[in-house]
Amino acid sequence: ALAEQPTLQRRIRARDKGFCQVPGCSRAAAHAHHIKHRAQGGSDDPSNLISLCAAHHLRGMHDGRMSVTGAAPDGLVWEFGLRRSS
Repeated sequence: ALAEQPTLQRRIRARDKGFCQVPGCSRAAAHAHHIKHRAQGGSDDPSNLISLCAAHHLRGMHDGRMSVTGAAPDGLVWEFGLRRSS
């Protein structure tokens, strides 16, 4: 499974034209993010993966400041400002 992971990430970035999918962000995509996390039963299906820049992935998603639900690429629902930054 590890060998196919980089290829999957490349396919997701290609679908998302290489850019972060957070509305208003124009930075290059660095990571493929699982919309529903694997630990919660999320799959590696392309509809469960979106391209994010490093800042939105690490500081936004994983710090709990934003979330995304739905199916990529056209059925995404974004929430922002979930946790006040100090």
